[in-house]
Amino acid sequence: MLHFDLPNIIMIVINLIVLVLIMRFVAVKPIRNIIKKREDLINGQLSDAEASKANAAALEAEWNDKLKSVDTESAKLMEEARSNADTEYNRLVEGARSEADKIVNNARKNMEKERTKVMEGIQSEIAGLAIDITKKVLETSDLKDINDSLYEKFLTETGGDNGSVGN
Repeated sequence: MLHFDLPNIIMIVINLIVLVLIMRFVAVKPIRNIIKKREDLINGQLSDAEASKANAAALEAEWNDKLKSVDTESAKLMEEARSNADTEYNRLVEGARSEADKIVNNARKNMEKERTKVMEGIQSEIAGLAIDITKKVLETSDLKDINDSLYEKFLTETGGDNGSVGN
């Protein structure tokens, strides 16, 4: 049977209290210090993580702003390049038109010169034929003196002798 002895119970309680005190100083205090250091380390890492997160958010906002400004600048440069290309295109087209007008005007001048030369040649040939015809008519005619004066008058009116008359 169970038997309770007061001095044994007191000894057990004292042993238990001494054991708890020894354990508290030997095991619990160092464990609490380790836990406290671990908590401080974790809290430091958490605050560093929060700071890094805030820094990352600030960098992200900065990069987004830079990206927007780059997009704006890119659009501006593209518009400027299009404007410059349009200006250059118009300048080249105008230059080509001007050159084409010069070529057409030169061709017209050359055609007019050729036309004038041909007309002068035709007039000269017609004058020569007229002189030959007149000469033959006059040689066959009885009115040689009248014809000679008419011939001289014709020569002076048409621009002179072309060298085909043999008087």
